[in-house]
Amino acid sequence: MFTTLFSMVVTNNTTPQLCPGHLQPPAYIFHDQARPQLQAWRYEPQELLYCTVGSFFDVSVDGLSAIQLNAKREFLKVYKDHSRLYLAQLHSMDLRHLLFRLMRQADEFFFFGSLSPRIVRLDIAGTVESINALGTASEEVENGFPLSRITIATTRSSPVTLEVLIHTLLHEMVHAFLYSFICRQQTCEQSRLDAVGMDHGPTFRALHFAIMKCMSQWHPGLAAEFYSSTCGTYVDLPSFHQETRNTQAERTPLALGDSPSCNVLIGVDGTRVVIQSIKLREYVQAACFPEDYE
Repeated sequence: MFTTLFSMVVTNNTTPQLCPGHLQPPAYIFHDQARPQLQAWRYEPQELLYCTVGSFFDVSVDGLSAIQLNAKREFLKVYKDHSRLYLAQLHSMDLRHLLFRLMRQADEFFFFGSLSPRIVRLDIAGTVESINALGTASEEVENGFPLSRITIATTRSSPVTLEVLIHTLLHEMVHAFLYSFICRQQTCEQSRLDAVGMDHGPTFRALHFAIMKCMSQWHPGLAAEFYSSTCGTYVDLPSFHQETRNTQAERTPLALGDSPSCNVLIGVDGTRVVIQSIKLREYVQAACFPEDYE
């Protein structure tokens, strides 16, 4: 169960005006080795989701950047070296250091290297505050910049595999990414809430789904964990049910127009996520690299 502790506050129920401070989200430049630079709290949720997912989902090897290829290669090297170890054995090798190495590579591949080490602090604990949770992530501000403290729990009734810990880590990284880069201006509060929800709204589920599906192709061990733990949905079901309960309790609407359709590049309907990968790829190329697309 991957419940995460977040505090979301509804400040108004009106439709906001578009924030004039929004930036066009970046994407990986497929023929270059440059790493996009993201600015904290400056992006509209849907645009950030599209450009992020469009940089890796259903992208061929030829379409990935050199940074992504190296990150995937290094991630798999570390993973394969440790995947058969149980938690007790992992502890003897400095579990925090191991997970941080994996986090750095996942960050480079999926999140433009935007999270570590400046935005995310990673800690290991025997237990976390939320009952039955394997991990938590906090929302903080340090020196005017976002800071997320990710804590991974290690105390369970049975040995925890590295795959479960990776799943937990990725879940918390999605939280940290959305918190750090979706616009937080007052005028965008309703738009952000529609997308992120109370904890695990449509934007969270879509990005989590895309990462799980993508990484499932990297190794059978990861594929088995992501498929079995989500009942084949690649969406964390306990988190979704928690979101549904929280949304009903707060009377906060889910994403506006979140039912999948041919006109939506990424559609979310409950635990079902549909990604129009070809159209999404074309959209990202046109939006982020118009000079190359013309």
